[in-house]
Amino acid sequence: MSFSQGIVDLASTYRNFAPHFHIPMQSGSDRILRKMRRPYTALRFLELLEHIRAKLPAAGLGTDVIAGFPGETDRDFEKTCDLIRDSPVTYVHVFPFSAREGTDAYEMTDRVADPVIYERARMLRALSHEKNFAFRRSFLGRVLPALSLSKEEEAGEFVALTDNYIPVCMPRMPVPPNRLIEIQVREVERDATYGAFASETNLMAQNETTDEH
Repeated sequence: MSFSQGIVDLASTYRNFAPHFHIPMQSGSDRILRKMRRPYTALRFLELLEHIRAKLPAAGLGTDVIAGFPGETDRDFEKTCDLIRDSPVTYVHVFPFSAREGTDAYEMTDRVADPVIYERARMLRALSHEKNFAFRRSFLGRVLPALSLSKEEEAGEFVALTDNYIPVCMPRMPVPPNRLIEIQVREVERDATYGAFASETNLMAQNETTDEH
C-alpha cells in the first residue's frame, strides 16, 4: 500500500486539501490478500484508516472490495465484513470477481460459484449502505464546505458535493457549477442527503433573532 501517514499529516495541516481518501482494501482476509499479492495486511489497512480518522475526524473514507476472489471461504468473507464494520470506512465500492484472461487469478482453479459471489456482493453493498447512512447522519445540522455541481434534471434538484464526499440535494443553486460554497445539512434519508446554503441559513437565523426582539 503506497500510502504514508505523512500524506495524512499534510492534508490535516493545510485546508486546501479535501478531507476525502479512497484507499483500496480488496479483502479483510490476510490469506486472500496474499493470494492477490497485495503488499499489506488487514491490520495495516485498519491502522491507516484509524490514523486518518484521528487526524481528520470528518474525513470521508472510501475503499474497494472484491467479492468472491478465487479461494475465498465463508470465513474469509466474514473477516472482510468484520473489517468494514470495525473500521471508519464511510462507503465501499464492491466488485464481484470476474476472471480476466492473462491474470494469475484467471488460472486459479478454486473459483467461487457465481451465486455465492453475487450474494456476497449484495451483502457488502448493504453493509456499505449502512455505514454511509450513519456517516451522513453524523453531519445533520452542520455547515460543510462544498462544491456546486450541475442540476439533476430528472429530479429537478441541484446538487453540491461536500469536501468529505457527501452529495447534497438542494432546492436552488444561485451560483454556477464548480464554485466553492458552504451548505448546511438539513435532512438525511437512507438514499439521499438534503441541505441549504449556509448563507441563507444564517440570514434566516438572523431574521428569526430580529423577530424575537
